[in-house]
Amino acid sequence: MSEVRSYEDEMSAGEADLKQRNLDMARMHFGRAHGLGHQVRCRHGMAHRRLLEIALLKRDLKQAASQAALIGLVYMFDRPTRRG
Repeated sequence: MSEVRSYEDEMSAGEADLKQRNLDMARMHFGRAHGLGHQVRCRHGMAHRRLLEIALLKRDLKQAASQAALIGLVYMFDRPTRRG
């Protein structure tokens, strides 16, 4: 697998893995996207939403609750949306 470096590439790779129900790989890509998109509120939140979806598909209620709380915190306390 080649090194994926952009937020968009990681989200696309995660979406492809999610579509094929390869949940562990999708989680890895969305986790990377989270790191790459952390400076932009909507990107940061979208990565957490996809991680929440994976937790729900895996029936991991602890992780789902954690992701749901993080989504709320992103929009309550994260920096204003900016690209850069």
